[in-house]
Amino acid sequence: MKIFKIIGIILIALLLIALAFYLTGHGEQLENIVRGIGTFFKNAWHWLVGLFGFIIGIFKRIGDLFGPSKAEKEIRAENEAIKKELQVIRSQTRTADEALTTDRTEYETKRKEYEAKITESTAHAQRLKDIITDMKAQGSEKYIKNLDPDEKDQFEKDIHKDVVELGVPAPIEKQFPAIMLKEKSRTLTLKDKEDKAKEIGVELAALRAVIQVESSGGGFLNDGRPKILFEGHIFWRQLALRKIDPAPLSEKYPDIIYPKWVKTFYKGGVGEFERLDRARTINDEAALASASWGAFQIMGFNYAPAGFGSVNKFVDAHYISENDHLTAFCNLIKNQGILPFLISKNWEKFAERYNGSGQIAVYAGLLKKAYEDFSKS
Repeated sequence: MKIFKIIGIILIALLLIALAFYLTGHGEQLENIVRGIGTFFKNAWHWLVGLFGFIIGIFKRIGDLFGPSKAEKEIRAENEAIKKELQVIRSQTRTADEALTTDRTEYETKRKEYEAKITESTAHAQRLKDIITDMKAQGSEKYIKNLDPDEKDQFEKDIHKDVVELGVPAPIEKQFPAIMLKEKSRTLTLKDKEDKAKEIGVELAALRAVIQVESSGGGFLNDGRPKILFEGHIFWRQLALRKIDPAPLSEKYPDIIYPKWVKTFYKGGVGEFERLDRARTINDEAALASASWGAFQIMGFNYAPAGFGSVNKFVDAHYISENDHLTAFCNLIKNQGILPFLISKNWEKFAERYNGSGQIAVYAGLLKKAYEDFSKS
């Protein structure tokens, strides 16, 4: 508040001085004094502004001398950008290193598995070589006869390794002498048939009748392979089930792919394997499912009710022994409700359910005659 009073007193004093100058006739001098004072303050203002600008310029110059320049700032910005890129690269490198470590671990695991398989296969091949050498020296039948139980077990494993352990229906007749594939343990004895017939509750003559009609009494060819019959009309259906159009393929392979059953293209015996092998080049599983196999001529597509997890395992079993054929047959007729008709010897109904709706009377007649013949013996 005091400052306002002082300003007010100064203003009153200035007014009184100005009034005195005018009253005494010195007004013009007062004007000159006022103009001089105004000029002074005007010049003083310009001088202060100039001084302020000068001081700012000095500070700016000092800043340029001691602070970062524009170029330095740009360099610093570039460095910061590079640092960020390096961080990203380091992160990516760590991720790549971790992935590489994982890949190396997987590689080492697979390499060890592969080496183990090579070692196993080499040992297997050597055992087979030794077997063949001994068989040539002693004679095949004598060699097999002289095997003790432990050696016999190892012999079986070595012979059937590719079929049983590796899980593929290998053409084993090309790998081993035929005598190996025709050893007595692969065929059903009368005792085997009697035991199984008693187990499932059917007459022995009825069971023997089915084997006789289906495969003429045995499940293997002379070369050791299971008896088969390839059905081109079934192959047509199996291809269609797998979303493969059989029509254009039928033009190229008319003897193994056709829409309806005909017996024109049957070759019988080993000739059926030639047809099957060509079909397998089109689709392996569909081809295996389209042939009937072994002593009971079970269709491959019936692998599940026959007790197998896949058609390949079903086929593998049919390369091993007729006892495996018999087990598959018993599973099939139990699981599909056909067993009661065999027990009751209802040949027409058994024929329809087991062989299909075609030629029921003919098939039933064959079964009935075979049953009567075995009943007499």
